[in-house]
Amino acid sequence: KVAEVMGRLRGQLDRTISSVRQIARQVHPDLLDRVGLVPALAVLIDDVEERTGLAAFFVCDPRVKEIDGDILLNAALYRIVQEALTNVVRHAGATSVEVHLRVEHDELVLEVEDNGKGFEEGEYDANGSLGLKGMQERVETIDGSLSIAGRKGKGTTVTVKTKKGLRAAC
Repeated sequence: KVAEVMGRLRGQLDRTISSVRQIARQVHPDLLDRVGLVPALAVLIDDVEERTGLAAFFVCDPRVKEIDGDILLNAALYRIVQEALTNVVRHAGATSVEVHLRVEHDELVLEVEDNGKGFEEGEYDANGSLGLKGMQERVETIDGSLSIAGRKGKGTTVTVKTKKGLRAAC
């Protein structure tokens, strides 16, 4: 009887460890460490296109060089794009999405723009969405700003700006 219980507990422990590893990969994908932010974003965007049929494009300013050595910045930007794309797929009713990473003036700018249904002023409530709260928290960790703008029937644009990482990016 004890051996049977121990076997079940061992199985539960194995499943729990597997789940924790999967969550850890989602929070900080190994791909970021292996190839860097720009290639990891390209893979993420290609994956969304393959899985959903959504036309997804990644436009990276040639002035942006790989942001090396800033694990926090890379992870935050990757997860913000991941959450924004999840929102596009789930809620926007879009047929296409573009992700832009560029240098603008003295800031690194990340933009996710879709052609979906958008929203009217007052419809958007960041407090009502865990995903949007998560994006805001990630932006705060990189001393950045987050804006979400939409127009009914014209799509939504999520914009992140930060000065962090610019020394390495340009």
